[in-house]
Amino acid sequence: MLTLKDFRSVEQQILKQAFRPTATHPAEYALERARFRREQLKRLLELGASSPLETVRRKMASYRRQMARLDEVATRFEPLPKACPEQVKSIKAVLVTAESTKREPTTRRDSLR
Repeated sequence: MLTLKDFRSVEQQILKQAFRPTATHPAEYALERARFRREQLKRLLELGASSPLETVRRKMASYRRQMARLDEVATRFEPLPKACPEQVKSIKAVLVTAESTKREPTTRRDSLR
């Protein structure tokens, strides 16, 4: 049987895992983040499934609600990256040109002389 102290320590270990994104498009980032969070919640639900403690059962209910919200994120963002690859290319082109045309900021005193 899993005690509350054990559950909380394992829960903290799972929640402390860092998310390392690889996507550049905001919609792809959101989907990637949702997948990562879903895996975390799935592990937490598996961890607390056999616990008879009321506190753990309440946390499991909270995790199930969060999982349902993640489904909404997936349905909202899934069609976007596939629908607009040319926008991603144009955004990248704008960012590249903005980086290449960066100038040193001038101060007001320099502009007065």
